[in-house]
Amino acid sequence: MNALYKLFNTFALTVISVAANAQTLSVRTIEANVGEQATLTVSLSNVEAATALQFNLSLPANVTVNESGCALGNAAPSHTLSVNKMDNGDYLFIMYNMDFTALTDGTLLTIPVTIGNGATTGNGKLYTIRSANAEAVSKTSVDATFSVKVAGGQTGIKETGRDGTSQKAFDLQGHRLSRPSRGINIVDGRKLIVK
Repeated sequence: MNALYKLFNTFALTVISVAANAQTLSVRTIEANVGEQATLTVSLSNVEAATALQFNLSLPANVTVNESGCALGNAAPSHTLSVNKMDNGDYLFIMYNMDFTALTDGTLLTIPVTIGNGATTGNGKLYTIRSANAEAVSKTSVDATFSVKVAGGQTGIKETGRDGTSQKAFDLQGHRLSRPSRGINIVDGRKLIVK
C-alpha cells in the first residue's frame, strides 16, 4: 500500500510539473522618445482554465508605469486589476475574478509607460508569473523579456576635452569637416562662425 501511495504521489508531481508552464505571456518591443508615453501590450496564450494571474514587471531606469492608466484587455473582460509599485522599483500586477471566470487567449493588459529624462534603451521583463485555476491549483510560467527602445535620447553637442591634437570640425548636420567652412561650424565642441 505504501509503495502504491508513493507511486501515485510521484505521478501527481510529474503531471503538475509538466503543466507548470501553462500560461505564456508575451510583450512586443516598444519605442518612444524621451518625454513621451508608450504602451506595453501584454498578450496571453496557451490558457489552461486559469482564473487569476499575477506577475512582476521590471523596466529600464527612468521608464515608469502610469498605474492609473493600466487597462485589462479582451483576455480578461470581467476581471479586476491591481497594480502596485514595489520597494525595489518594479511593479506587481494581479488579475482576479471572484466568479472564477477563466482567462482566454488575447490581449491581457495594456500598460502605459513614460520614457523619462536619462532613460536609455534596455530590456524589460515580466517575471514571477503565476496563475491559478478555480480549484486553487497554482502554476508558474516562464519569464518574458522585451526591449524598450529609447529614440531621441540626449541630443546636441557634447563638450569634449582638448588634447592638443588637430581640431575636430563639424557642420550643423553633424558631418565631419576637414577644416571649418563658411557658415556656422562646431569646432572642438564650441560654436564657430566663419564669414
